[in-house]
Amino acid sequence: DSATGTTTNPSIDFGLVAEADWGDLPANYKTLLVDNGAYHVIVPGLKIGAVEDAEINGQPSGTATGDDSGAAPDDEDGVTFTGFTQAQLPVLATGDFVTMSIVSSQANVWLQGWLDYNRNGVFDEPTERVIDNQSLTAGVNTFTVQITPGAQLGLTYARFRVSTENIDSPTGPAINGEVEDYQITMTGPLFTNGRSILVDRQDV
Repeated sequence: DSATGTTTNPSIDFGLVAEADWGDLPANYKTLLVDNGAYHVIVPGLKIGAVEDAEINGQPSGTATGDDSGAAPDDEDGVTFTGFTQAQLPVLATGDFVTMSIVSSQANVWLQGWLDYNRNGVFDEPTERVIDNQSLTAGVNTFTVQITPGAQLGLTYARFRVSTENIDSPTGPAINGEVEDYQITMTGPLFTNGRSILVDRQDV
C-alpha cells in the first residue's frame, strides 16, 4: 500500500520486483488484484508440478487456462485427478470418492483446495474446502475426497494453493508457493464412476 492507502501491484515492494504467480479462474472468483485475487510470491524451488510462471495480475478465463495461453509452458501441472491426464477435463460424479495426486517440489509445505460444488461462482460454503491444511512431502502426495452428493451438475471450478504458511482463504496473497486453478465437470450418479468420461481440455 502507498502512503495514501491505495493498493499497488504486489510484485513491487520498496522498489524491488518480486515475481508472483496468479490464478486464472473466471473473474467472479476474485481473480484480479482489484478484487484481492489469489497470488503467491515466487520463491525458486517451491511449487507443485514441474512448472511455475509469473504474471503481473490475475488472468481470468472461462476454461481456467488464462495464464497458459502464451508461449510459456502450462504451469497447471501439479494436480492430477486419478483416471485423467493433465490434458483431460476431469469429470467427477456426485457422491463418488475421487483421488487426487499432487506433486510437491519439497516437504513441509501446506496444501489447500476448494471446489465450487454449488456453481455460484465463489467458494463460499464450508463443504467446498475439500483439502484443509494438508502437509505435503517432496514428490507425489495422494488425497481422496468424496464429492458432495448434492453438488450442482455442470461445469465448475477448483483452486489449489500451496505455501509454507497456512492459507485460510481462496483469495489474497501468500508469501510463497503457487496457486493452480482447474475447470471440472460435475455429473450425476447416473455414472457410477466419475472417471467414465474423457474430455480433452482444448475441446471445451
